[in-house]
Amino acid sequence: MTANREISAMLSEEASSDMFGANHYTAWIQLHEGDSRAMPQIENNTGDFTITSPPYWDIEDYGNEPEQLGKGKTYQQFISGLGQVAVENFRVLKGGSFCVWCVNDFRKGGKFYSYHEDTAACLRSAGFVQHDIAITDLGSPIRAAFAQQVIEEKILPKRHEYCLVFRKP
Repeated sequence: MTANREISAMLSEEASSDMFGANHYTAWIQLHEGDSRAMPQIENNTGDFTITSPPYWDIEDYGNEPEQLGKGKTYQQFISGLGQVAVENFRVLKGGSFCVWCVNDFRKGGKFYSYHEDTAACLRSAGFVQHDIAITDLGSPIRAAFAQQVIEEKILPKRHEYCLVFRKP
């Protein structure tokens, strides 16, 4: 949240120094720290746009809080919790608004997880309609420098992520 607050402050400062006048700037950023599966502090149908990079199950450390979405859960339990986040995201957005979820597929324990497909399914189940998908090039992965390892493991290095663009009807 520290980084989010810093970026929010930077964007607000940038808007206030707009040479065309800050009066034309009507957008605002609202940050909430808490569990995204239940956001009672946000009213129904009030958001214009959301963007997120949701957690990656338990392959990254997000802190020691026991309520972490993927901590101590199976992948299916994690995806079920992610579905709850999608339902809340749907609830708070106005009709016609967009959400963007940026994700990538991953491996754990030698198994490939098509996380972008599972995430898209959560968003559809919540009521969203897929509008688009963008593949963002993240540049050359370090793993690409180890061609012999790629040949031996037969796993291509990832250099992209999926930006899933959905709309609330």
